Amino acid sequence: MSASEPPKATSARVPYLALALLAAAIAFASAARAGPYEAVQCAAHLGAGHGGFHFSRNSPDFHGVRACGSGEGLGVTHERRPTGPGRYGMWVAKPPPGTYFTRGRLVARGRRDGAYRPRLLLGAPRRSAPDSVGSLRRGFRTFEWRASSRADRLIAELTCTRRTNRCGRTDKPKIYVKRARFHLFDASPPAVTGLGGALLAAPVQRATQALTVKARDAGSGVRLVLVRTNRKLFDSVVSSCNIGAHQLALGLSPCPNSVHSSVSLDTLLPGFHEGQNSITVCVVDYADASPNERCARRRIRVDNDCPISDVTPKLRAQFAFAGGKIVKRVKFGRRPRVVGRFARPSGGPGQGALVCVSERAALANSTERLVGQPLRTDARGRISARLPAGPSRIVYLTYWRGMERVVTRALRLRVKPRLGLRVRPRGRLHNGQTMTLRARLGGPFHAHREVRFLAKPPGGRWVPFSIDFVKRTDHDGVARVSHTFRHVSGTQKFRFKVRVPHQAGYPYLAGHSHVQRKTVTAG
Repeated sequence: MSASEPPKATSARVPYLALALLAAAIAFASAARAGPYEAVQCAAHLGAGHGGFHFSRNSPDFHGVRACGSGEGLGVTHERRPTGPGRYGMWVAKPPPGTYFTRGRLVARGRRDGAYRPRLLLGAPRRSAPDSVGSLRRGFRTFEWRASSRADRLIAELTCTRRTNRCGRTDKPKIYVKRARFHLFDASPPAVTGLGGALLAAPVQRATQALTVKARDAGSGVRLVLVRTNRKLFDSVVSSCNIGAHQLALGLSPCPNSVHSSVSLDTLLPGFHEGQNSITVCVVDYADASPNERCARRRIRVDNDCPISDVTPKLRAQFAFAGGKIVKRVKFGRRPRVVGRFARPSGGPGQGALVCVSERAALANSTERLVGQPLRTDARGRISARLPAGPSRIVYLTYWRGMERVVTRALRLRVKPRLGLRVRPRGRLHNGQTMTLRARLGGPFHAHREVRFLAKPPGGRWVPFSIDFVKRTDHDGVARVSHTFRHVSGTQKFRFKVRVPHQAGYPYLAGHSHVQRKTVTAG
């Protein structure tokens, strides 16, 4: 996978591999890509420093050595003088916060003399003593190690092992390490810490607007920022990660741990549509095959259809249904009127402004459409429009004074569904006859909707018509259910109705049909 390809999100926990070349550089890759890698002659030429190792000591008798040019790698040497008990010098590699070592490999050599011991150690949190990786010899050899728990440090140490007496005067003890590879597990997911910019600053947007993104990752760093509109990839921002050949990272945290970037989004492009759109920003950390990913979502309204007014005074707006309500319930097929009023800050009418009335179905990310042509406010600063029949909607009044200056108001129209019920056959029924209830849901969005058939026996309450009383409409909005009467005594009257509940993807209120009656006799 190349650095420009957006990786696929899978697990929240991600393994990846780090490689130190000649103890001077470190590289990451996913466990799924941990194949053979070629080492370079000297990682110092890559400008990678010393690969995440840090030198520390508790005695000035020990010295850290960086010998990349000679091929020795990183080393610890000792001066020719006595050293106190327990004194040491060491190179330590630690994983970034939120990650830990799982296994690795390195090349090392060491020379012991007297009580001075070179040691390779692997430490873990809350463990009293680190584990030994292996015994060092005077010549370089390869050590492969696997952590039994969450290792948090790899140590190349030269130490005086005496507990009381001082160690002798000598400059022979040494330890050198190079070509260290680390396999890490990143348990720290990234985070989108801030979304802003002009795109999110106003209630409605048009043309090209900026989106600013802040993201952070405590582990391997922020590799990629993805911007999706309506669940489709729209744009991406790739971080400048310290990555070498074979897509291996040259540092234990190769990518920046925080990113602050700006993306320009053109709302006229196919990724957007008029009306409500979802903007999803995802941040991906560094792992070649299965990265951590976290996302943040916002919704914006886009309006490029309504023109910018040629008369652009600063106006206040009022918008309501005829009668003054801002939320209205109507039966299916009704066409209520909406009224808008514009006024100047001084109180005078906002005459001559070009404004629009538009609507969209009361569904997430639904498309918005103009109701008729743009309207011009009259001498009283008024406009009015009659809405078409349709489902529950959000109705907008919009007045564009400029590309980024807009006045908009919104109303909610809640519509009761049209639901019919037919009972067949006609007339009275007898024991042994089968009755069929046929429900028909009217209007748009009628297909594949849940409806519930209910019955009310004589003297009883409304109960499910049968065990299989919940149905879904077909592509024509029709659902059927049947029942055969077998144990009716005398003459009894039954009542039936069908109910449509509120449900996802159905922009109507809950509703029910008229009650149908059927007489059933025993004979």
